[in-house]
Amino acid sequence: MTDTTPATAGENSAGGRSPPAQPTLMRDLLDPVVLGQFIEPTKLEHYRVRFEGILSRHGLGERPIERVSFAQVASAAVSQRPMNLWLPALDDSQFNIPAAFFQVTWAAWRKVAFAWVLVALWIGLIALDLVLKPALGISLFALILVPAIIGFGVLGSSLFLYQIAREVRSGAIRRDKTSVAGAATAIALIVGGGVTTALYEERDAARNCASSDAQNLVTTIVRDHYDPQGRLNLLAKVELDAIRQRELVGQVQHCAAGLTLTGPNNLILTRSHPISYTLEVTTDRRLYATVERLP
Repeated sequence: MTDTTPATAGENSAGGRSPPAQPTLMRDLLDPVVLGQFIEPTKLEHYRVRFEGILSRHGLGERPIERVSFAQVASAAVSQRPMNLWLPALDDSQFNIPAAFFQVTWAAWRKVAFAWVLVALWIGLIALDLVLKPALGISLFALILVPAIIGFGVLGSSLFLYQIAREVRSGAIRRDKTSVAGAATAIALIVGGGVTTALYEERDAARNCASSDAQNLVTTIVRDHYDPQGRLNLLAKVELDAIRQRELVGQVQHCAAGLTLTGPNNLILTRSHPISYTLEVTTDRRLYATVERLP
């Protein structure tokens, strides 16, 4: 006997899952067939639970995909109860551990919204760190590391969900769920920026008579000159002032400065005594200095 019952919605006559209708509302993105275009099977349920948590807030799931902005997605994500937002151990936690620790590399690998803007911003921070480190006395990344981990951890899933909405809205077809090439490119750009910055800092330290590295090296040489064993505590302070750039001869920078030595009990031993010193980078990429005309 032939079964003439029509197939139910979401199934074809062969018993398989039929392609869903074009998603129109944000909640339609939770359909496993839709998410399966962007997420590998092993992570599908993991992200579906987190996306469902975001879409359940502020009525976001009922909004048309065409009219949703990243600000709305992010706002819904951060409105979760604190336990869901900050504790990665919870099954429905919004905190994205891979995003928190791999940050822009994860963004490029997952092809999330604004991934390359984030990579460019990270490279810009590397350059900014070069400028601000002398004034701050500490690396800029030491100051932003924790905020960056928290920001990517809390908003990583939001970036991913918004990117899915953008691609569904545009009708784009994602050939690969992730991008190894994108992650590798992001790593190469960041590492390249870091290496370039390190080389510039190294060169700057050898060309800038007043750099902190140069001053620290010169004052160490002065201390060792008067107290080679470091046991006598003859000098309480060694200070340089009136630092001046002189000629650059080949790879050797010549400098001049005033030297002030302070002994125990704040006794001034010499004040602004004129000295000269040279700076250069050795073949093993270390800063080297010679000091002349010590009192």
